[in-house]
Amino acid sequence: MKQARDIFAEHHKEYLVSLGIDGFKLDECDNSDFVHDWSFPNCTEFPSGMDGEQYHQMFGTLYMQAILQALGDKATLSQVRNAGALAASYPFVLYSDLYDHKDFIRGVVNAGFSGLLWCPEVRRAKSREDFIRRLQTTVFSVQCQINSWYCEKAPWLGFDCEDEIRKLFQIRKSLVPMLQEAFQRYKKTGIPPIRALVMDYTKDENTYQIDDEYLFCEQLLVAPMTADDHNERRVYLPEGEWVDYWTGEKAPNGWFSVCTDNIPVYKRMK
Repeated sequence: MKQARDIFAEHHKEYLVSLGIDGFKLDECDNSDFVHDWSFPNCTEFPSGMDGEQYHQMFGTLYMQAILQALGDKATLSQVRNAGALAASYPFVLYSDLYDHKDFIRGVVNAGFSGLLWCPEVRRAKSREDFIRRLQTTVFSVQCQINSWYCEKAPWLGFDCEDEIRKLFQIRKSLVPMLQEAFQRYKKTGIPPIRALVMDYTKDENTYQIDDEYLFCEQLLVAPMTADDHNERRVYLPEGEWVDYWTGEKAPNGWFSVCTDNIPVYKRMK
């Protein structure tokens, strides 16, 4: 209801936005009767006229609208845990509590088909290698998020990998101009900054089943690795001229094996 949204938005505007806050993480708006029992059931009747089942579907969108009302003209790239394809025009990144690393990579790849953006947050790890591998994926995503409140201390301290993480953050910083350009294109054309290979190489049937590689902005192809890969994975490069992003060496087309502690990234030259 408008009255409730106005109260909610004005509270955020007065106590948070006025202090300079320009982004919010809209959590816990994705429940349903089939998953958890911590929120309203489907049989709920709301003053707006919606029932619980309808509101489960609209909760994230209405939440975003209320926060955008609070933000006013402020530019934002916020997060939400419930959004549909028709909400792709809102400046929010979708994320989830699903935490299998392969699921997160698949989410990054597939989200672009609906126009939505997907953020693979990092909040815990089984080992030093697992933490670094997860952050490598997150650095090459639309938002680089470490869910720090979840951790008792900065996770790179617990895993003794501060130098490696600092380098990854420096890489992320260097990618910002590329992301800004890709987001401008996304705003004007709807072409997502991160997308599956098949979106650009539709005539190449080898790309149809690839759900663990993706295009990052207009120039890069990223092939994340999990801790379970044991530093080796198969990579596919479509037709064209590619070079290794880290070494500048020419890379072959087609399938080949990579063995590295780094994340495989390739730059498209033509």
